[in-house]
Order: sequence, then structure tokens, then C-alpha cells
Amino acid sequence: AGVTKPILIHAILETAEEALLVFDGAGVCALAGRKLGELFDVEPHQLVGRPRSVVLTQLVLATPAWLRWL
Repeated sequence: AGVTKPILIHAILETAEEALLVFDGAGVCALAGRKLGELFDVEPHQLVGRPRSVVLTQLVLATPAWLRWL
């Protein structure tokens, strides 16, 4: 028996050095990685299930003011 898809996805989200954020076709956050949480000081699981506009607003607000101009 191989590794199941949910286990594989979880492993990728936990080990990726990139800040992963995936939205489904309806614009709802389907996946958020550990690195995203570290960079923006948020809990990735709290982003999942939220609309894109809410997630992106939360990430902008979590960004230090001096970085927002970039």
C-alpha cells in the first residue's frame, strides 16, 4: 500500500520552503502551507475554507507596513 493522497498533500504543505496558498474554482482557500503561516504569522488551518478576499486581506494586514509598498 502506497502513501495516500491526503498524507502526501499534508507532507508537502509541512515541508515546502515556499509559502503555498491554493484556492479552488469558487475562490475558497483549499490549502495553506506551513511556510505561509511562518511568513505572515498566521495559522494556515484558519485560512482554509475562507473566501479569497478574506484570506488576502488578512495576509495584507499581517504584513509589516514597511513591506506593503513592495
